[in-house]
Amino acid sequence: MTDDATLSNFVSADEADSDADSDPAADPGTAANTDRKTDADVGANADANTNTHATDTGHSTFAWGEYTCDRCGNATERAWRDDGDLVCPNCKKW
Repeated sequence: MTDDATLSNFVSADEADSDADSDPAADPGTAANTDRKTDADVGANADANTNTHATDTGHSTFAWGEYTCDRCGNATERAWRDDGDLVCPNCKKW
């Protein structure tokens, strides 16, 4: 068993029930959204978003698999990015 937690561990049963009751999409009395986008609308929005730089790619902050820590050299199945290096949980500065 790992020491990872699921999101449901942080929600009490009372909070989960109240969230389900307040969902507007589940309320049959709520009017449906009738705004529909045409292909022309979608194309116009896509053209407006083409100013991204191809060299500005994102980096992961977490990786799982078989890794070697860039700091201590130990094998790890979970690695976090810290100052550009993939490091084990013991070497990660929290």
